[in-house]
Amino acid sequence: MEYIYYSTAFAFIGFNLINSLTTRYFETAAIANVEINIPVLYIYSVTFSPIIEEYICRGFIFKKLNVKLGFVLSALISSVVFAIPHFNLNVFAGYVFLGFVWCWYYKKSDSLIVPIVSHSLFNFITILIMSLKG
Repeated sequence: MEYIYYSTAFAFIGFNLINSLTTRYFETAAIANVEINIPVLYIYSVTFSPIIEEYICRGFIFKKLNVKLGFVLSALISSVVFAIPHFNLNVFAGYVFLGFVWCWYYKKSDSLIVPIVSHSLFNFITILIMSLKG
């Protein structure tokens, strides 16, 4: 359980820190003003998306590559694959960081549940903050 807390906190803090260092102010402001007003997106982002993305990126790509390429290269490749479908070059490095964090905790815990739950919590917190900003 502690891996879930640590991975979620590390992912959230690192993602936001990297994005603040790699994006300009006006780009960050544009990202913060994105509205999510379709209820099914909340459900998808917090439940289905983490399961699907983690099974593909960590449970399949990372797991297969890690045997042949070692942790760093396999984590980098699977993290880039994870970042691409998010379709946001402004925060690409942040998504790659998230992928790395979840690869690390997947390998450390030897359980896909840790990155799935952490990913779900990350999405929930992000959507909650975006909703509160109005």
